[in-house]
Parts: sequence; C-alpha cells; structure tokens
Amino acid sequence: MSVKIPRIKRLIPFQVSIFRLPKALYDCLLTSQVSDTCNWFGSGSKIGNEVRSLYFKCSQGTIAWRRPKGTIRVHLKIGNGSKDFKGCLKVIGPIGNIQIFLESSKKLLPLINKENGRKIHCFASNSGSAAVYIEAGPTQSSVSTLNVQYDLQAVRRGFNSLDLWEECRPCSPEETLMAFCSSDFVAAGTISAMAQNTDEDRTELTIRSTRVLRQVSQVFTKKQKREIDSHSEVTYGALNVPLACGATEGPGEFIFMGHLRLGEARVVCAPRIEEWAVIVDKAKFEGTAQCNVEL
Repeated sequence: MSVKIPRIKRLIPFQVSIFRLPKALYDCLLTSQVSDTCNWFGSGSKIGNEVRSLYFKCSQGTIAWRRPKGTIRVHLKIGNGSKDFKGCLKVIGPIGNIQIFLESSKKLLPLINKENGRKIHCFASNSGSAAVYIEAGPTQSSVSTLNVQYDLQAVRRGFNSLDLWEECRPCSPEETLMAFCSSDFVAAGTISAMAQNTDEDRTELTIRSTRVLRQVSQVFTKKQKREIDSHSEVTYGALNVPLACGATEGPGEFIFMGHLRLGEARVVCAPRIEEWAVIVDKAKFEGTAQCNVEL
C-alpha cells in the first residue's frame, strides 16, 4: 500500500453557521491602535464593553492578552498591498469562555471557542484583508492570559484558499522542484508511525530520517537508540497533513518538503525517492532546476 501525501495549500473550511454581531460591538467605546510590529502584548479593558482595534501588516505574529476583558478587533493584511491570503489562528493554552469570530458582511462567523474544541482554524481573506474579533465579554475572563498566533499565506487573486482539492492534490513536477528549493525543511526518510488527530483536524506523521538536507528549525532531531552491542543515533521528525486529505501509510523512502506554520511542520510535497530521481533527471536535462537538487 503506497502512501498518499498531499500538497498543503488549504485547511478545512470554517463552519457556515452565522452569529449575530454581539451587542457590545454596537454600544461600545471604540479605540484603535496601529501596530508597527507583528506582535501585541496588552491587558484587558477597564471598560467592559470597549472594543480595541489592532492593525497588523505582517505574515506572522502573536497576540498576548492579559486579564482579557471586552473585545479586540484584529485587522490583518500582508504589507501595504492588497494580496489575498489564507489566514490561520492558533490558540496556545486554555481559551475559557473567550470566543473568536471572523467578520464577514456585517456578520460574525465563529472560528474558535470552548464548544467546538478547536485550537487552530483557517479562513480566507476578502480583497486582501480580514478582521477577527476576540471577545472576552464585559466581565473578567477565567483565563489569566490568552495567547493567539496568526499566520498569513499569500495566494493569487480569485484563488479559493480553502478548497480541499487544491490543498490535497499531489504536487506536479514543477511544484515539487519549487518546494525543494523553497521549503523550510527537506528530508529523506520513511514513515515509522501515523496517527489521526481529530481534535486538531490533522494526520500526524512520525518520520525516521535517513538524510536531513535542510531545516530552519529543529524539525528533525537525533535520539539515542539502544542496541545489543552498541549505541547509535536515529533522527526523527514530526510532520502534519490535513486530516481530510486521507493520508495513508506505506513502505518506501520519501523526500518530505514543507513549511513551518504556527509552530508546526506541515508537508507540502512528498515524492517517493524514485519519483524524485526522475524529476531531477528531467530538470537537469531541461535546465529548469532553480537550486542544487542533489541529495
């Protein structure tokens, strides 16, 4: 049985149930803050129905809200342009009674809350921007500090960034070459374990690596393996693919390529070693390789 590893471009669409705008958003005192950085660290409002507005122009960042109270409206975009993007939010730690919504046509779409149990959720921008509401309510939240990470990935105009087929389809040879040259990690190895994490909507892969060609962070690390006569080191890595893509475990060696998103290593392309050899031979013959593609 062969493994089927998808190209990662999108995650599961958010639920389509629509909430009304909370009353606090209409009778509040609105304050604004333009952030020159990618992160914000602040405390809850002294006025329970206040809405504080934050503006970010970064592709990644963190919000740390101490003693949450009131509402924060987070406006997201990439730089000063109008590039469309897929945005993802990840809550680190407990969320308590805090709710996170996506603004859409003067409605709020629920993204993350205690009831749905999700700590990560993704959404598509509208005309190059998106607004997210983090609502703690007028009284002091039971959470001492709410930590939220955001990650924005640019997509071409009109591209449905939440389309499961686009996210899960295999990489073309051209996309595989591009992924090899631009990924945060590239490693050859075999799948030693696979687990379905339904709470986080992902399939978790444990990779035993034979060669680590590149990594910007410690995705793959060496661990001691005790043998009968000696001690040796084995390199392992933990990678993720969307649960909906239906990745299956299979024998053989693969080249795993991907990016770090919200602190997790996500697979972009994973051709078999034999498939990669064919792609490389063709790229060398045609002169289309954009970097050194030797293993």
